[in-house]
Amino acid sequence: MAERDISDFLNPVLIKEIRQYFHNYLILGLTWILLVGLLAFMVFVISAVDKGSKVNGREFLACISVIMYSACFCICGIASQIRFATERGTPELDYSRISPLPPGQIIRGKTLAAMIMAGYLIFLSLPFVLISYFMNQVSIGEIFQSYLASLFIFSLYFTAVALFCGSFGYRWMIWFYVPLVALLLFAIVFGCMEIGDDFLESREVWLFCLILFFTGLIFVWTLGMIGSAGYSRMRWARIYLLSLFVLFPAVMICFFYRQHNFIFLGLLFCPYGGMLGTMIMALQSACEKDRSPHKVLRNAPRGWLKRLGVFLFTDGWGGGLLLSWGMLLLMTLVQNLIPLFSGRLSKGEIDCVTLNGYSFVSLTLYTVFFAELVILFRFWVKIPGWMSLAAAFTLFSVISLGIGEIAMWDRYYDGMRYLISIPFSIKDYGNSMIKEIYYTGWVAALFGLLLVGWPLLRNFRAFRQIGKEI
Repeated sequence: MAERDISDFLNPVLIKEIRQYFHNYLILGLTWILLVGLLAFMVFVISAVDKGSKVNGREFLACISVIMYSACFCICGIASQIRFATERGTPELDYSRISPLPPGQIIRGKTLAAMIMAGYLIFLSLPFVLISYFMNQVSIGEIFQSYLASLFIFSLYFTAVALFCGSFGYRWMIWFYVPLVALLLFAIVFGCMEIGDDFLESREVWLFCLILFFTGLIFVWTLGMIGSAGYSRMRWARIYLLSLFVLFPAVMICFFYRQHNFIFLGLLFCPYGGMLGTMIMALQSACEKDRSPHKVLRNAPRGWLKRLGVFLFTDGWGGGLLLSWGMLLLMTLVQNLIPLFSGRLSKGEIDCVTLNGYSFVSLTLYTVFFAELVILFRFWVKIPGWMSLAAAFTLFSVISLGIGEIAMWDRYYDGMRYLISIPFSIKDYGNSMIKEIYYTGWVAALFGLLLVGWPLLRNFRAFRQIGKEI
């Protein structure tokens, strides 16, 4: 019997990926080009210093960071996407079809392999990076925070989006991967800059937290994409979004615990996690299929209350929509508990927190209403969920803003602009306007729930029929 080595105890997908990385001449060629490019850049800088030019260490580090971001984007992102797409498009190579490995182990192995390659590239560049320290104006701590930590986090983000696009099995998805990375990253950075200017002392940490959140979300979506069609694919995505109610307040405590206005800032930002989780949950449910697979129905427990719990966390828009409403009601309950802190906050701070909570809940209400419209639209037009979501979003935005412009309904137009710009333009609206939109949002969301109420009840009643295929 052959002797066992350390590779026998590791994830087999990890071993396969690492071997493919180091047997790929294109990857090795890019590594050599990276090293030669960094060496040429260092020689250029040293020659410029010898001629009397002043070189800023921080600018030198920034230039190396741009080069390394590009390298990690190509190797951890594009290379991972192409290889995974090739495997998914070829049944004989797809691990999710030919092996008993669960989807989580497959994605973890591919992600860890990409991160090992990112670490390999980063540590190859460390001798060049340390030169920036001797050029002054940059500390060792900044090198670890602005270079090492950021490169690892962005490499993880590039890998997660690449595996999500590759899970569709089309190599041409590379043309979708690049703009998706850029647009999502731009939205995260824009939101971080807007919020950080007024409240946050460390915008980099806030940026990293947002990137890690979306990386985790894309990771659980990828697990659902490669899961078997006979099982629940959206379970982990719903658990992840539901956990924001606990995780986000914990993050806020870590952010603000040293500041004197800790309670005020915590109350101001805590609804942000609930809003984000509820909105994504509602839009995600609008893209799901109508009912759970027969295997999930057959293996569900027999008590109706337990089956309700299974119904909430399995495939089908009904469970996702009910969870969205549960999270929405929980947000409203927390909003109504704010006056309990009146003894520790001034009247102005209480008003600011209340106004902020109304704006967060308002945007959530309109998003839930929009998701309900998309679900209703799918009953009329039999198209995939993501297509109905895109069509409804386009029609809703164009028609709404068009009516506001043509009819000169200033308040209607302001309301739509408010919805688009929340939560970054809260200060542009008075208390009465936000409350008006808040109560109108409740009417809209309840009306949408009434429209899809009968199909939702019918789906749950079918789910309760034990042993019958739906």
